[in-house]
Amino acid sequence: MSARAFAIPLLLATSLVAPRLDAQSSMTAEDLAFYRVQAFTAGPAERRLPLNHIGIAGHVEADGFRVTAVLDDYPAHRAGILRGDLLLTAAGEPYHPIAAFNPDELTAERLTPRPHAVDIALLRHDSRLTVTVTPVFENLYDSYRSASLASVQRFPSGNKTVGYVRLWALSRATADLLAYRRLFEELAGSDGIILDLRDATGYFSLQQLDLVYRGRAELLSSSAPPHWPTGMAEPGWPLAMEPYRNPVVILINGATEAGAELLAYQLGKRPRVTVVGSNSAGRLGNYRRSDTAAGAAFTYEPASGVLFDGVEREGVGFAPEREAPYPEAQQGRIDPQFQIAFDILMGVI
Repeated sequence: MSARAFAIPLLLATSLVAPRLDAQSSMTAEDLAFYRVQAFTAGPAERRLPLNHIGIAGHVEADGFRVTAVLDDYPAHRAGILRGDLLLTAAGEPYHPIAAFNPDELTAERLTPRPHAVDIALLRHDSRLTVTVTPVFENLYDSYRSASLASVQRFPSGNKTVGYVRLWALSRATADLLAYRRLFEELAGSDGIILDLRDATGYFSLQQLDLVYRGRAELLSSSAPPHWPTGMAEPGWPLAMEPYRNPVVILINGATEAGAELLAYQLGKRPRVTVVGSNSAGRLGNYRRSDTAAGAAFTYEPASGVLFDGVEREGVGFAPEREAPYPEAQQGRIDPQFQIAFDILMGVI
């Protein structure tokens, strides 16, 4: 199955939050990130473009598609696909994250459901494996939201309990803010929490701070205009919950971007919060749409000159308090960043 051009008209806002693009400055409908940014900026739910997908993020390499993240409780996760796996083929053809699950005969107007099982060959630790995956037909806004809800776990260790939640993407929508509150209420009895913001993007809101942050001391200052996607949004109503008071470890990486970077940075100012991982992406700009003969495309506009706490962060990002490398090509089930986060919590609770 060869890569092909998709001419799918989109109804998009012109100011977009930056998705993970592995240093790309533009994207088209052949890029998986195209559908992610479309869904998060399309406005009303009916304008979010669904596609057949298996719940992964990654990028193309010479020999295949490198998986860099696997959404909780989505087809790839349930099939046992892991971060670091190199996907080689789908149904015997070179793997492509869009073409593998969305057939050529579809019209250019809109993708349609195709819930058919696909055999995927992958490489892990020099061993070739085959898994069977049936895609879901869903827009990526809903997928990232559902994966966040499915990520909640609690790990007993001796007489202590560590909670875990992975917020795959941040939103300022009322329904999502209430969902975040429910997640933290579910973990309220934990002696410590790991808040995983790796590969996360989205919009920053002061209400998100209310989950673990009392008051507005040392609040982040921003020179971004009010409409800026990663700028602060003052809440119109209180989140109406008691902030989580026990130790928190936040995980970030080179794909933590936009509002997720700002949330990790602001929460990291608290003495009981430790940020672990690798430097965040420093992608705080906008995407703007352009229409070409080949279809829609989006060009990244860096947040040059925009200051956060008096410092320009575009292209620089935020450094964790505790550096913990986790190379994208490192394969297997061992997550060294999570292990360090767990050990830090067990040392202080």
